[in-house]
Amino acid sequence: MFKTKNVAIAALALSSLLIAFSGSHPTSSSGGYTSAPGDGVCSQCHTDNNTSLDGDYTVTGIPVDIEANTTYTVDI
Repeated sequence: MFKTKNVAIAALALSSLLIAFSGSHPTSSSGGYTSAPGDGVCSQCHTDNNTSLDGDYTVTGIPVDIEANTTYTVDI
């Protein structure tokens, strides 16, 4: 009984640690780079190299008058 209880506690502790650290790598969803207090910021890895991108885009399909509960197709 005592050994089974220790194994269960160890398994629970290991599972908790795995879950706690599963999202801590920078390539995961937040990775600790959310700019929240105590967190890092995206610019620690991503520099300003892409701020001078140039290009054009066109948005079509936006009507002059919009009616409630109506679906519109907008192309970009």
